[in-house]
Amino acid sequence: MNPLTYQLELWHLPLVLCVGVLASIVNTLAGGGSILSLPLFIFLGMPQDFAHGTNRMGLIFGAGSASWTFYKQKYLRPRLLLPMLLPVGVGTALGTYLMMDLSDRYFNPILAGVLLVLVFSTKIKGEGESQGTGELKVSFVKAQLIFFGLGLYAGFIQVGAGLVMMFVFSRTLSLNVFQINALKGFVGFFFLVLSFGLLLLNGKVILLLGIVFGVGSTIGGVLGTHLQIKKGIGWVRIALKIAGGALALKLLWNSFGG
Repeated sequence: MNPLTYQLELWHLPLVLCVGVLASIVNTLAGGGSILSLPLFIFLGMPQDFAHGTNRMGLIFGAGSASWTFYKQKYLRPRLLLPMLLPVGVGTALGTYLMMDLSDRYFNPILAGVLLVLVFSTKIKGEGESQGTGELKVSFVKAQLIFFGLGLYAGFIQVGAGLVMMFVFSRTLSLNVFQINALKGFVGFFFLVLSFGLLLLNGKVILLLGIVFGVGSTIGGVLGTHLQIKKGIGWVRIALKIAGGALALKLLWNSFGG
């Protein structure tokens, strides 16, 4: 467990608000907004477990809104959720506790490596707009193991979990891109609530910054929806690669060079 050394300063609030907007726009368009927000909280002086708790509190707002919107548009299939909630939940709980027990000295280089992989990896794209059947492409047992691994990643790292979910769902379930995004929104909301609850119970959340980040996330979700309709996402991907790469290098420098 890390002692809390973070000291809130007034200028942190507008910065967190703005990053919340940007991170939510990125999450709405493609996923991976935590590539920007989680390192920010670490740079502001939070131990990584407090950074995770505060970050996940804000992300719940955006994930819940996206999930509800997809449900109203009939893209979310509730029957697909039941077989995956248990393995995802168990994996998330285990991953969250592992993260809380890991020293910043080891977590930051791991996060930096994940950032570099995610920002330079190829964006996953869905194929077609026809309604998918929702049938499993793999065996039930293999799917359960995959969903457990997804929850473990979401609880431990969380950064880029949206991209990982798109990859997993596109290869385990017969769904179109809209159905995959709908499933991603709900499962993301589920594991964020679970992991945030565990972090909150362990006192690993800065509530004021979480609320401010949540307000920014809500605004960004609305803006991101409009941007997605207009398909103006090329500049967001470029900005994400530049910012994410720079943050990863800064994490590595803090761990080994500074």
